[in-house]
Amino acid sequence: ERHASRATLTLADVLPSARARLKHLGLARTGAVDDAAANRLLDAMAAAPLPLASIELSGGSLPSGAVGELTALLGTEASREGLRSLSLAGNKASGLSRELPAQLTTLRALEHLDLAHCGLDCSRVLGALAASPRLIDRLVTLILTGNKLDALSADLLAQIGSKAPHLRALGLASTGMNSAMVGTLLAAVLGGPARAGSAIGLDLSGNHIAEGVSPALAQGLPLSNGAQDSRLTALLLRDSALGEAGVAAVASLCASHGALQHVDVSLNRRSDGVAGKVFGWGKAASADTGAPLAQLLRGCRDLRSLSVGGKGERGKGLTCGRVSLRRLAEAAAEHTALTSLDLSGLKIDEPALAELAAMLPASSSLLNIVLPPPPEAEKAALAARAAIAATAQRNSTAAASLLAKGGGGVGGGGGGGGGGDGLAFGLSTDRCRDPLVGSVERAASFTALAALARAAARVPLPAQPRDGGGAHFSPPSAVPTASGVAPLRSAPKTKPACAAAPDDPSSGAAMGSGAGGGSLDAARAALQEEHCSALRDLGVATEAIDELRREPPPPPCVGGGEGRVRLMSWSILATANAGSGFVVRDVLDAEADAIGPAVDATALAVELLKAGAKSPRGENPRCELNLSVVCDWPRRWARIRETVAAYAPDVLCLQQLDRMEDALTDLRALGYECSLPGAEGYCALAASEMADALHAEDGSPDPDAYVAALTATGLAYAPALSARSSSSGEEDRPGAAVFWRADRWEALTVEFLATARGAGSVTAVVRVLLARASDGAPLAVLSAALPGGATTAAEAARLAELTEPAASGNFDGCFGDTGTPSVRQWFASSAEAAPTALCLDAASAPSRPDKATVWRTLRSARVGSVWDSWYTPEGKLRKPSAPVTTNAILGNPANASSASLRPSHSYGCEDQLFFAGGLKAPKHAYGPVEYKSSSEAVPALLPSLSVPSDHYPLIADLDFTPVDTGAEELIKQVSFRAGPRRVSPSA
Repeated sequence: ERHASRATLTLADVLPSARARLKHLGLARTGAVDDAAANRLLDAMAAAPLPLASIELSGGSLPSGAVGELTALLGTEASREGLRSLSLAGNKASGLSRELPAQLTTLRALEHLDLAHCGLDCSRVLGALAASPRLIDRLVTLILTGNKLDALSADLLAQIGSKAPHLRALGLASTGMNSAMVGTLLAAVLGGPARAGSAIGLDLSGNHIAEGVSPALAQGLPLSNGAQDSRLTALLLRDSALGEAGVAAVASLCASHGALQHVDVSLNRRSDGVAGKVFGWGKAASADTGAPLAQLLRGCRDLRSLSVGGKGERGKGLTCGRVSLRRLAEAAAEHTALTSLDLSGLKIDEPALAELAAMLPASSSLLNIVLPPPPEAEKAALAARAAIAATAQRNSTAAASLLAKGGGGVGGGGGGGGGGDGLAFGLSTDRCRDPLVGSVERAASFTALAALARAAARVPLPAQPRDGGGAHFSPPSAVPTASGVAPLRSAPKTKPACAAAPDDPSSGAAMGSGAGGGSLDAARAALQEEHCSALRDLGVATEAIDELRREPPPPPCVGGGEGRVRLMSWSILATANAGSGFVVRDVLDAEADAIGPAVDATALAVELLKAGAKSPRGENPRCELNLSVVCDWPRRWARIRETVAAYAPDVLCLQQLDRMEDALTDLRALGYECSLPGAEGYCALAASEMADALHAEDGSPDPDAYVAALTATGLAYAPALSARSSSSGEEDRPGAAVFWRADRWEALTVEFLATARGAGSVTAVVRVLLARASDGAPLAVLSAALPGGATTAAEAARLAELTEPAASGNFDGCFGDTGTPSVRQWFASSAEAAPTALCLDAASAPSRPDKATVWRTLRSARVGSVWDSWYTPEGKLRKPSAPVTTNAILGNPANASSASLRPSHSYGCEDQLFFAGGLKAPKHAYGPVEYKSSSEAVPALLPSLSVPSDHYPLIADLDFTPVDTGAEELIKQVSFRAGPRRVSPSA
């Protein structure tokens, strides 16, 4: 409240000195503002030399003590002549019902009025409106959501609606309307003489009109809906206690209203919400909802979104027979305007899901598809969901490409009324600014915006004027194709310079040599020379460089051929973390003696750990220079690429990656891919125009928006997202990524599961579903990093990320109310359908003494690990020596970027590679490095010239047995190498 009031006072002080005309002023959801600040602001607004066109004081911004000042402002001549939009939503200030109605009648230019959740006496407000013919004639938007309507208020509203020729949006959610009131209102706004040729969208959600909706709609919806009738463009009946019969009735009656763009009948199962506790239905109320919904899709060719959402309960939902579901899927696939389809409120079993997966890929317009939770037996469910998710991702990529080329909007068909008719649901970065969008905004507008965010961030868009605010994308009266997007067909792939054919015995695909064959051998040699050259330029001693050159080549891949797969996981030390005061071996040449003597790293490490604070030995400019050389990013990146080329993994998982632009370009040169077909270049999340939408109003990251933005990129990369106040510039924070050999594998889907780390940040697990080029065999790979820390509390935080439901995800191609699994559940369900590997910077060793650990949580009878030869499933060491994946002493205050760091030894087997579902018999291709104790490891601290990270790479060859469940054929159907798909003639 203190900050909101201070900001309001500052705004009040600067308003009188504004040189340009101030047209729009909004204090939306700022938190409470005290009376003095609000009154000063309203006085300043009243004194403005030119009238405001729009005022928004919503979300509690208006205290009770400021109601008098507000009415005085509205009573000025400037407001009477110029104010076109007024929003007081969420303000329950006392006196508002008493003083506001009289002022409303004097606002001669008012077009948009939002009084949602104001606790008003609606009869007073509506009585004042009804008595002002001039105001009725101009009214475009009226939002009364959350205010209770009695019979008198409903009659006044019907009277206003029948006489308002330009009324296009009427928000009446949760107003207590019954079916009789709804029928009267529909008859007025759709059948009144003054409404001929106009259009309107209605939000009647939350009114629990139950199955009385059928006679109400029959009474109020004219059957012809022709050019001379008022057209219904949106009907939202979410949580209205409709039941199956009610939903079927709504769909059937709406099918004749061809101008409809949005229909939402979510949360209408008998036991959903309050409805199931209040209303009772007999057996006769049951109905098959699939056929009427298919009829609705076929009758409404301009429909943009259809939502039949549920609460995410497995096996529960509205009845939909197999035949009718097939008809529904066919209608959706053939629809050329539909961008969002939410079926999470229907009962869809595994065979029906497979049918959906076979039909929906024919759609060229769907950007968002929401499905119910997967059935318990999910053998083919992953493949089916992959097909459906790939459809949405393919269309999103094509839509972004179209937008980038200036091709217009997405979906929309030719409808919307043209010439300004129809309800335009803008794609706004502020998720709830259009009050009427309500429940369909997330499913239609926001998700579509996320799909277009990357193109919009890079390409200047033509300005589109809109009364009341910023740019938006509206359905044009004509678009380049009937759907706004063209079906995506893969262009012929150009083979990278060092990628050879899979059957070429000299290629890395054959995996016959550690260097990966001729072309990767040459790449490794070139990268080694680049690395050594960089070391010479940095002043590294010749002996240290020669030592690198003498390193033996990597061992050959065990087994080779199609029966093995090589996986590589590496936490590569984010550049942002390179200033953590690492103790590293001195590698500088004699010229560095001028700034200080060489320091023995082992002796310094022992002294630091013993003292627990900085050592005079380490307070040496040479130490700082030496660390900067060892942690130099171009130098480290050259060595990382050299290692990748040397071991030629099939799949490469990187954690702590914050230089994605370098990785994407340079690893592609080695033959590795990280994106879906058709995806464009890399753009940091913080640098995109979607950056503002990534955070909630309090500055905390929004998990849904975060996953939407990640999905829109088409990249298998999930940089963490911090709170707005702690974000640094336009660089991405470290995250996990997956790369794969483009000559051996093709990506079918890229999916994300977001986990929140308190209120301060959100990160995600990346899962890529790959198909082997030679036979289409599927392989799923997940990459992630857990939070660090050696304490029991830190381990508990890691376990929470693994076992608690995630914050958001697109694992089913949507952002709906279907619920999200935990990371552990996601991994397990993936392994049931396809061979699956989880590459994890766990920050936790198997032998941790805690009662519950990451190792014991993930390691099971069905899940193996590359460390099984060293550790039992309980985490007990089997051998005298233990494998080590990290061995770094950090926190030397002489080098550290933060004085709060204290010396500590990060040591242990903290990187994991778990596998299941057709992967087995791991053989380490790199190391592993083993020690009997931490003191024995001190002389070989990381990072070093040889290992350019505080972690060793984890590289293993595994037996690869494709699944035998029939899922492969379904997966092949969504491969982007597939032939042309069915599209409309106009597309």
